Amino acid sequence: MPAKLQVSSVYEYQYRRYLPGPAPKVVKKMIIEATQKQIAIFSHASDMIGALSEEIEGLEDSNSDVQDKLRADLKAWKQYRVKVKNIDVFLAPSIELPASPDTVLTGV
Repeated sequence: MPAKLQVSSVYEYQYRRYLPGPAPKVVKKMIIEATQKQIAIFSHASDMIGALSEEIEGLEDSNSDVQDKLRADLKAWKQYRVKVKNIDVFLAPSIELPASPDTVLTGV
């Protein structure tokens, strides 16, 4: 089998016939990349949840009013983190990432 077909990941040669889809090495690489992206996004969401929680706690400790927007932002980040956690990386490269609260809340 020509090496070019494996590298281009167009078809996998198995049992003397071509099967549609990427070569197993390419699929493995896509899954690894998807997992790394999932971990990075999950970490960012956790950082945002921590920062918002600390801000809310600080306001509550000083008997200040906590804006509803802060609580809504915290809830949005928690929901986002759950969605990110539930991403099936084995569907790579056909993964739809959930919309980040960064873009939803700021409109960017």
